[in-house]
Amino acid sequence: METMTEVVELRRDTLKRDQKHEQNYGQVCEGHIVRALPTGTSKALSVSDVEWEVRAECGMLAARSAASCLLAPQPGDTVLLMSVQGQWWITSILHSPSIANSVLQVPGAQQLTVSAPEVILQAGQACRVQSDLFELETQKLDVRSTSARFTISALQLAAHCLTAMAQRLHLMSEHIDTTCRARTTRVEEVDHLSARHITTTADETHTQQTGQMLINARDTVRVDGDRILMG
Repeated sequence: METMTEVVELRRDTLKRDQKHEQNYGQVCEGHIVRALPTGTSKALSVSDVEWEVRAECGMLAARSAASCLLAPQPGDTVLLMSVQGQWWITSILHSPSIANSVLQVPGAQQLTVSAPEVILQAGQACRVQSDLFELETQKLDVRSTSARFTISALQLAAHCLTAMAQRLHLMSEHIDTTCRARTTRVEEVDHLSARHITTTADETHTQQTGQMLINARDTVRVDGDRILMG
């Protein structure tokens, strides 16, 4: 039995042979995409690795997507074709019944750059970015959102000066480690700390200054030191 790959290769060879024997085809024509004909054995094929079986007035053709065709072809699309040196190219999509799932692409391109003084992306419902690496370089970043959620397995933040302003901040974590050379904390009204055990260690000096101090303990209060001065 012939494998699926052999059947596809045979179909592609038949299309190319019919194209060579066709004498009355024009340089430009209109056609309808039937299906994709992969040119390789890899499952992860790029747009440049795919030929399309197209039904045209002059017969069945095998065509590639041209770099000028920024809309990725799909079966059922009505396309405009051009023949160059015996190779048919899909230059544009005239009509697509599956326009709701359109894909923009540049066949064969490894990098795509959009250059303009101002670029605006507008999505009525959702805007998603999927990538193994996402880099953002800007002199100023302004993000505004009524609700935001970040799910990150590992976060590393390096900033020369970091300022965070929030009307209410709720932080939950299994474990928090903070290391710094000096820290200054100012609370305008009430600072409340609740914990099962509290340990404070100072290598040299621990100073507390307050107008009034209250210490309440249900059990023993111990003060231990080589020298204790009170008053």
